[in-house]
Amino acid sequence: MSIGTILINIIAAALIILVIWWFFGGNVKTIAAADVPVTILVKDGVYQPAFIQIPANKQITLHFMREDDSACSSTVIFPQLKVSYVLPKNKSVTITLPPQPAGMIDFTCQMGMYRGKIVVE
Repeated sequence: MSIGTILINIIAAALIILVIWWFFGGNVKTIAAADVPVTILVKDGVYQPAFIQIPANKQITLHFMREDDSACSSTVIFPQLKVSYVLPKNKSVTITLPPQPAGMIDFTCQMGMYRGKIVVE
């Protein structure tokens, strides 16, 4: 094997690791009590936190704070709940979710580039 082939393989492996880390690593999971609001920061192309665990059959309050300039970050959509909200820049938007049965609730931007998940247990 030539040095060029080895170098290309090392670069390819590094890029694969970077992609895996970008999409699956470094995601913070927040466990929320029913009576404690969760603040979600919209910044740098992601929701922070992107994974939230909440109790089933309890109302939960989310505060979305958008700091990103991207037009894609200006809306958050909850497809399973069939609702969406406009997120003005540098203003907190309060969203109260009614009690939910156990399951998963996704939240995304309109293009699906920003992604988050609420795990209801």
